[in-house]
Amino acid sequence: MLELDKHRQDLCLSENIAIKLLNQRLNDDINTKGDRKMKRIVILAVAALLTLGMVGVSSATISDPNSPHNFVGEIWNGTGQICKVCHIPHPMGLTRWNIGDSMDGSGQPTGLLWNRDVTTSTFAMYSSATLTPGAINAAPSGISKLCLSCHDGTVALGAFGGGNNDGTTIGTFAGPSRVVVNDMGGGILSLQGTHPITIDFAIVTDPVNGDPLINDPTTAVFANGETVAKNLEGTILQCSTCHDVHDQEAFSSPLLRGDIAGSQICLTCHIK
Repeated sequence: MLELDKHRQDLCLSENIAIKLLNQRLNDDINTKGDRKMKRIVILAVAALLTLGMVGVSSATISDPNSPHNFVGEIWNGTGQICKVCHIPHPMGLTRWNIGDSMDGSGQPTGLLWNRDVTTSTFAMYSSATLTPGAINAAPSGISKLCLSCHDGTVALGAFGGGNNDGTTIGTFAGPSRVVVNDMGGGILSLQGTHPITIDFAIVTDPVNGDPLINDPTTAVFANGETVAKNLEGTILQCSTCHDVHDQEAFSSPLLRGDIAGSQICLTCHIK
């Protein structure tokens, strides 16, 4: 929290310096009464823009105790660490280092130094009559499957290397809204009621006329200025495309890269 307050103070200081410099420059160039009125209008406009920049994109990070993914101090996290809940720098014989579900399906390590048990659930994927055939994978893969290792509600939050596995799941810890699946029975969890994941952006077109349904990910940008393409897994949309899991550039809750007001984050991709 102290780090967050300091960041805000720095932004306020930058705002004050900018206004002071602008005021000095205008004083040098403007002398008439009418122009002085215009000067005040310009200064107020600059102040408003700077203030919007200060409050727009979240300045919190995962090190902030209030970050949704900072679990230090929770009963099920006996490590006192932030990162170890998901990652570990050295495998130390843990089989979850090679989880057999890498980004490319090769069975090699994910490259994310993964430390959590991975969901073994069977999922019913999103489907739609307007979805290009073959655009969506038969099962969650890559980063999305890792996210589901908390958010499918079946894997205990403490199920990571040496953690205190007391059986607490995301549903009991954070509430049912953080469980993104519906139990269909028979051991099948449905993703049909949530935004599709593990979907190939490269082939999403209108199945009737072939028109594009989404903006070009190389030019579409989120609130922080990053392109959608930068946050794809190759050409595949995953949970992390829209959600900043490390809370570095999140714009709004829950860890979204864009604003939900006016559906701005939706319209980043969708052509409507």
